[in-house]
Amino acid sequence: MKLFKKVHIISVLAMLLSVMFVFNNNTVSAQSSISSLLTTNDYDYKRALELSKENTNHLDFKPYDISKYGSYDAIGAVTLDQTGDKLTGGTGFVVGKHTILTAQHIIAKTDNAKRFHFFPKMNNGKKPLHFNIKSAKFVPNRDIALLYVEEDLTDYVTPLKIASTKKINSMQVKDRILMIGYPRVKTDEKRLSYLSRGTYLGESTSRVEYLASMKRYAGNSGSPVMNLNREVIGVHAHGFYPKTFNMTPEQISHHTAGVVLTGYARSYIDRNIK
Repeated sequence: MKLFKKVHIISVLAMLLSVMFVFNNNTVSAQSSISSLLTTNDYDYKRALELSKENTNHLDFKPYDISKYGSYDAIGAVTLDQTGDKLTGGTGFVVGKHTILTAQHIIAKTDNAKRFHFFPKMNNGKKPLHFNIKSAKFVPNRDIALLYVEEDLTDYVTPLKIASTKKINSMQVKDRILMIGYPRVKTDEKRLSYLSRGTYLGESTSRVEYLASMKRYAGNSGSPVMNLNREVIGVHAHGFYPKTFNMTPEQISHHTAGVVLTGYARSYIDRNIK
């Protein structure tokens, strides 16, 4: 019996040490695969697609020079390339002195958050700022990651404001929204930031994700989705992927979904902003 207790205690201690090792080394857990983070179902996609058919002339997608407009200087590229020349990641945005929000699946592509770099205000090949990511936290079961740097980011940029839960919950279908990020557009060789305008199509049945009609491409993951007051309502993570019917490439690129910043995701973020 005593031997059993000793073995049990040793196994528990070993498990705790392994968990501590994982978090201290910023290793991404298995839940970080994007497939395990999707919560929107086919019913939600179909409903949103029907709503988007009524709004065919609202899409706007164009290069946008962040460096010229202080309102959005908190937005930058999150990439594995320390030079910033190759956008091997997505987009992120500053929300606190030492905190950047992005999509969790970007960081899940590697085993260590410290390999990533953040380039706010990067545009047309110009990289005025560069920060090394030192650690990360992942919102459980949500496609959001909080990245941390040593420097006080507010000395360089103005953090984006997250809309209040009340404002987000009061949003109506067809409200105008916008997104700014670093998509990898085929014709773009200059690492341009892009502004995408579109329409809010409501929340998923689970109330975990927003749905919208808005142009987006690879590299937009982690982009802030904002209301017209420039307040963040969600973090772009993926397009529409209904299993029951096929979508054209154009339909896929013209629709976006991601975590809405209310409920559990919001409380986790508020507790962990540094």
